[in-house]
Amino acid sequence: MREYVEKLIREYPMMLQHRDFLKRQIENYQPITVEDVIDSMTFSRPDGERVQTGRTSDKTCSIAMYCRDKVNRMNEEVIRDWVKEYDQLDEEISFLENCIRKLPSYLAEVISELVLERVSWDEAEQNIGVSRNTIAKRRKEAIQLITLDYQKRASEEEALMLG
Repeated sequence: MREYVEKLIREYPMMLQHRDFLKRQIENYQPITVEDVIDSMTFSRPDGERVQTGRTSDKTCSIAMYCRDKVNRMNEEVIRDWVKEYDQLDEEISFLENCIRKLPSYLAEVISELVLERVSWDEAEQNIGVSRNTIAKRRKEAIQLITLDYQKRASEEEALMLG
């Protein structure tokens, strides 16, 4: 579990970017319209030099209605998958941030600088006013406590699934 926490900490900036990307994808999604599908399926037949639209056959209507349903399902699946991924990522980011914020202040200060604020170790050393060795020790201690929170969450989820 410790490796997982360290991986989350390393990938935190990329997780934020991916969450923002998914949010934009969801907000700006332009679904395929049913009208576009039906219009593309409408048959025309040439009549001399001009095109004359004929009556749409029952078969064409059936196909168009099938395609409409299929397009609606596809649009819903795309959005549903994006929303599901966004929600999972947002939950993971929020849980990590909450774990960091609830640490004792001397640990939260260090890990917040390094993870949430994304400052370098040198900048953290200057901002906090402690040595690099102290930062390393506090980071290690903070990761241990965060790992315990993740283990507790995993145990609770397991208990819910079994119970």
